[in-house]
Amino acid sequence: MPGKPVSGPEAKANPKTLKNPLPGTSTMQSLKQQYIKETDDAIKAIDVYLLFCILNGVFQAIYYLLAGSFHYNAFLGGFISSVGSFVFAGTHILTNISV
Repeated sequence: MPGKPVSGPEAKANPKTLKNPLPGTSTMQSLKQQYIKETDDAIKAIDVYLLFCILNGVFQAIYYLLAGSFHYNAFLGGFISSVGSFVFAGTHILTNISV
């Protein structure tokens, strides 16, 4: 009944005390909050660039699969460039970690 007030345990349920519907959601939320709070802005910028390299390679692979293999050399050059950029940017992060 839509007009009937809720009674019992449903009335006392607090959204903060309810369990998350997906396992690991609280872990991901705490990881995200810690990343935002403790990560330097320069590392965040490099992380965004790494995400761009991954998405660029994925989009090139999808286009290659949809359009056909006529331009295989162009695909290969672009994809290897994305992978190389990702590797070199990741190496830059590893060599500049300050402890």
